Amino acid sequence: MQLPVGQDRQVATLRYNLLTDSDVLDSLGALLENEYSLKLYRANDIRRITMRYLSSEKIEIAFFARKLITQIDDMESKMEQIEIERSMKRGNESSTSSSAETSRKPLPLSEDAISCKRTMPTIFVPKKRGAVSVASQKPQEPKVQIPEDRRMSIEKKMKEERRIEEYLERKKVIAEEKKREEAIRVSKVKNAFEEARLKRKQEAMKAREQGFWEEDQPKPKKAKYSKRRW
Repeated sequence: MQLPVGQDRQVATLRYNLLTDSDVLDSLGALLENEYSLKLYRANDIRRITMRYLSSEKIEIAFFARKLITQIDDMESKMEQIEIERSMKRGNESSTSSSAETSRKPLPLSEDAISCKRTMPTIFVPKKRGAVSVASQKPQEPKVQIPEDRRMSIEKKMKEERRIEEYLERKKVIAEEKKREEAIRVSKVKNAFEEARLKRKQEAMKAREQGFWEEDQPKPKKAKYSKRRW
């Protein structure tokens, strides 16, 4: 199967980030979100590299690492199931063809099939029985009982995952609330600056209008004084 262009390079880059402890959370998130093929995960040894982050002190990184490993394990299980089904199908086809060839061969006549009367013996040929396909036989799945300690471990793991998901959700809500409050604060500051600017502009226009009015008023004439000669 030919991989889409760029995916092999993307996974290689994310692998490098995990090996060098750079952008670990974003890299794990990208590997989870994009759901690359199992072939790429195997080729880049992503599962083994991710195992080191299960004990990370950062709860988000440990959670993402656990989810990624679970995702890869599920893909491995599905691939194994597909291979088993293919193998069973090939075996069934081989068994069916072999049974069909056997059924086409003439069966040997038994002594009871030939009449002992003096007249012309009558031969009774038994009917051919069709071959029963192995695929038509539904195997009964054995009921597997989960041990008590393992069941409790699974429940504990599920509770832990739910707790982490709730923690991440609360953290996301808090971050969005802070972002919203910051946007409101910035908006208020901008509005205050805009109001101050408009106020200064109005005052300047008012002062200019008053100045023009004073200039238009007629100025009083100065009295002329003449020098007297004594």
